[in-house]
Amino acid sequence: MYEFKSKLSKYIKDFIELKHNLGYSYKTQEQLLKILDKICLEEFSECEILTKEIYERWMCYGSNSEKPETKNKRISVMRELAKFIRLKRKDCFMPPDDSFVRKIKFTPNIISIDNTEKFFYELDSLKSKNGEQFEVSMSVIFRLLYGTGMRPGEPCRLLLKDVDFNENKIFINESKGHRNRIVPLSEELANILKKYNSYISNDKRQFFFVYDNDKQIKTSMMAKVMHKVWDIAKLPQPSPRVYDWRHTFVSNRLLLWQQNSENVYLNTRYLSIFVGHESFEDTYYYFSLTPELFSTYKSAFDR
Repeated sequence: MYEFKSKLSKYIKDFIELKHNLGYSYKTQEQLLKILDKICLEEFSECEILTKEIYERWMCYGSNSEKPETKNKRISVMRELAKFIRLKRKDCFMPPDDSFVRKIKFTPNIISIDNTEKFFYELDSLKSKNGEQFEVSMSVIFRLLYGTGMRPGEPCRLLLKDVDFNENKIFINESKGHRNRIVPLSEELANILKKYNSYISNDKRQFFFVYDNDKQIKTSMMAKVMHKVWDIAKLPQPSPRVYDWRHTFVSNRLLLWQQNSENVYLNTRYLSIFVGHESFEDTYYYFSLTPELFSTYKSAFDR
């Protein structure tokens, strides 16, 4: 177990304890704070609080290929720690608001039914050096994304205990914004997951989706499979991102409600909770991706 040793260690440990007491697992952030502690111990051994120099060193810590969201996570952790320290030490340096890196905005790709069918046809024939369990896991994971709109990282982090076959639901813990939610499963999806669980036949594994009996599936693996299968199927380029299955799920659900003459405006509020959006406006965004929906419901959302 890592022991915090820098002169900031007391603040760091108290800060982590506070987060745990508030119900946050804070695992990723705790790893970042361990790195920060090492930097302070080795390069700023006399500093008892965060300084501008520590902040500037922290900003340069990542590699040139570091993703914006990764850097922003480091900055966010330092800003939260600084706010905590400033409750006792007003002279603690506060990283400025403009420290965050702007993320590249992607245009959502709504995957058509025809392309979806072709993708899954080729996915089920996938051969991987990671073995048969990996192939089967990918086949099930992508169906789960398509059928629930889960974020790509959520199936990867699912623990065996998070899947309730008695009530056909999944517990999503500590997702975006540290939010928890329950995802009900259709009978078809529940049966697919039950067959998958029986196939893996390792009741002692930690994660629900694995390969080699207990190895965790990573989102980077999913992205590689997505692009590979899309290319094999000779579908239109560029290949969508794994996250586009989430966009597709939400858009398809809204269109289905409209076709069935259901109350799309009201149902969208339930959908927002189902997919774990932080606000209703996040779900409303999908109306702009579907012209026929946007023109019909624009006035309702403008009220």
